[in-house]
Amino acid sequence: MKIGWQTSNFILISLTAEKHKRNNSDVLTRPIISMGDQFEASLLLQQNIRDNKRRCPCCSVYYSDWSQKEIFLPRSQNRNDSEDGSSKDLSMLNPFQALSELSSLPMPSEISNNIKVEAEDGKNVALYKVVDSHCHPHLEGEEIEDYAEFNQALTNKLEDISLLQITCATSYENWETCLEYASKNEPFTIPAIGIHPWYVMEENLPEDWLDQLGTLLLKHPGAVVGEIGLCKCAREVRYHPAGKVAVLSRQREIFEAQMKLAAKLRRPVSVHCVQQMGPMMTILKSTLEKGEGGAVAASFPPAIAFHSFTGTSEQVKRILEIEEEIKRRSEVDIQEPIMYFGFSHLVNYIMCSSEKSVRKGRDALRAVPLDRILSESDVPSQNDVKLGVTGSIAYIAAVRNISVHNAARITAENGLRLLKAVTTK
Repeated sequence: MKIGWQTSNFILISLTAEKHKRNNSDVLTRPIISMGDQFEASLLLQQNIRDNKRRCPCCSVYYSDWSQKEIFLPRSQNRNDSEDGSSKDLSMLNPFQALSELSSLPMPSEISNNIKVEAEDGKNVALYKVVDSHCHPHLEGEEIEDYAEFNQALTNKLEDISLLQITCATSYENWETCLEYASKNEPFTIPAIGIHPWYVMEENLPEDWLDQLGTLLLKHPGAVVGEIGLCKCAREVRYHPAGKVAVLSRQREIFEAQMKLAAKLRRPVSVHCVQQMGPMMTILKSTLEKGEGGAVAASFPPAIAFHSFTGTSEQVKRILEIEEEIKRRSEVDIQEPIMYFGFSHLVNYIMCSSEKSVRKGRDALRAVPLDRILSESDVPSQNDVKLGVTGSIAYIAAVRNISVHNAARITAENGLRLLKAVTTK
């Protein structure tokens, strides 16, 4: 297993980890780690991240306490994967096969005449075959081991498959990096800036962070709000001296503030929610009730994307019921979707570590209406974006029993509709 960084008291596990074989199965070596000085170790980790390239918070996690349930494990062997990376029980293409299939798609103008993206100067730019609704290439993180063998045959030009991507900031310190990266990669990249729930306790977060976020969003009318959300698996929940209750409370405080800002500025949001669907539903319902009196729709962002969705089919239903209630109480007639659900090849396929999680994930994807499904890579390296998002499309196609071409068309149109509030300004 490749160790990204370690001390005597903690281990950082990268998702790009090489797999160790033990008894003919893929496992993670579990070191015996002292439970002392855990928070000090986490501070050292944060400093290491600042001194080096920041890792994607969705693509790496560390544990000092191995008694806790692991998340984000290497590929499960319970899915009956074939040697070429496809899944027999799903008749699923691997990312490279899916990319090859999508390369044969007609030009976007032949697919749709009414889905387009406009530059800030009003000039139309190319229609897109593929939309990656959530990634982090501006972080310049490590490449994903599962994609390495395929990447050798690819170029990194986004225009090769007419791909539009949303690169999502994670913390205050990489907002400017995200915006700069998007600017350099126009018109193929849209920035999203916000505070990820893993970074709500950082010492360098200024008191006026929300004002600064609002100023940047006004300066960049094409920017989305994200990545924001709630996460019970954040390292601070376990190790911060303020305690679990205080950290989760701070997460909710910062999440709600960013949702209100996105609603005020009419920006879509990209939401991370892990093991916090109960509090998430409470916030959405509270927002719904506070919006009574003719301002219900204005109390919510124009579109909410739950990225790499790991909830249940029942939770999908409950979220969609919230949307229906928003529309019913709204002062204006809302025809288009508000709630969207992203499914990544990385999180929803590679990282599924048990038959239960595999089944739960597929049931959730089947419960989402086709006009709400988003494709995403959720990778921290530009080199992995194309394979990550086409892997996502292949997974969606297999679970929903539709063609890869159809899955690409549906998710591209959904992604562009999600972005309508910022791409038509």
